Amino acid sequence: MRGAPILLTCVAAALFVAPGARTAAACTAGTTKVGGKKATRFCGKARADVRIGGKTVVFREGRCDRTGKFFTVNLGTVVVGSAKQKVPYFGLAVGRFPGGSAAMGPASKDGTYTDGVVVIRIHGKAYDLNRPTITLKWHRTGGTFSGRAAFGSPLHVFGVFTC
Repeated sequence: MRGAPILLTCVAAALFVAPGARTAAACTAGTTKVGGKKATRFCGKARADVRIGGKTVVFREGRCDRTGKFFTVNLGTVVVGSAKQKVPYFGLAVGRFPGGSAAMGPASKDGTYTDGVVVIRIHGKAYDLNRPTITLKWHRTGGTFSGRAAFGSPLHVFGVFTC
C-alpha cells in the first residue's frame, strides 16, 4: 500500500490528540469502528474547503490542535489501515508532530511550511499530499495548503482550513 506511510503518520498524530468527549449534539468524538476496523471520529467547529482536480469538497466536524512544536487538523473519521475508506476524512499535520520525522522543524508560529502531510479520504479514494506547501495564518487558527497527490493521478489539490 503506497499511501500507508502518509496515512500512518497522520493516524499517529490524530490518535495522539484524539478527543474522547462529546463536543456537539450531532457528533460523538472518539474511538469507533467502521466496517469492522478501528476508527477515530473528530468533532468540533473546524472546517476545510478542498479543491481536488476541479471539484470542491467541504469537510466539517473536526478539530485543530496546536503545541509549540506542531499543528494538526483532523476532520471527519479516520479508519486505521484503510486507504480507500468510504467515510470522509481530512488530516493535516505540520511541524514535529507525533509519528512524524524528528528532522522536521517546529511549526510554532504563522508562516509557510513544506515539511508536513495532508491526507484526504473521500468516496473510497485517497489523495495524499507528501510535503505540500502549508501556510498557517491568524495565530495558527487557519490557513491554506497545496500540493500534488502522492500516488495515482497526480492531481493538483489545494484548499483552505479554519479552526
